[in-house]
Amino acid sequence: MLVINNLCKKFGQKILFKNFNLELKGNESICITGSSGCGKSTLLDMIMGIETFDGGSIKKDAKKISAVFQEDRLIEDLSCYRNIAIVKGYADNKDKRMQRENIEKIAFELGIGSLLLQKAGSLSGGEKRRLCIARALYHNGDLMIFDEAFKGLDMELKKNVLLYVKKSTADKQCILVSHDEDENMIFQFRKISLND
Repeated sequence: MLVINNLCKKFGQKILFKNFNLELKGNESICITGSSGCGKSTLLDMIMGIETFDGGSIKKDAKKISAVFQEDRLIEDLSCYRNIAIVKGYADNKDKRMQRENIEKIAFELGIGSLLLQKAGSLSGGEKRRLCIARALYHNGDLMIFDEAFKGLDMELKKNVLLYVKKSTADKQCILVSHDEDENMIFQFRKISLND
């Protein structure tokens, strides 16, 4: 459940949201669209609690949120494996094998399994995107946020990644921000336009 009631947000004189309302029931998921600068990423940041708002309220059931931001937000000097593992902390000896198997499974499904020991900074742009997606899936939040998460992936690769993410998040509430209609054709989320 996610309920946004009379949300207001402005930057200086620019009003991004004025009495904005949105309700998602259960694990309902949405795709947010809109022109650049209309507030899509700001809305996600407010839902996650990393941006304040000027009025209204946001109520959510999610105790844990996983996000793929527009920027990669990786620790480039750490290995790909550690960039994924860090979101849950380091496992003790009993859980290390399970942690490794889970990370390896996700990474191989996303086509980056052979890169896990490389430093994140050595990856190409598309590989970094998939590493960020792997990290979010491994974190396994109740609410999954994808802010232009699939940009920069070539078409065939993108389709495989989208299908795997769809399968992996089938029982989750998801918020997808995308300019690409093909992405939501795979997810089939209810569409919300911030330009309306």
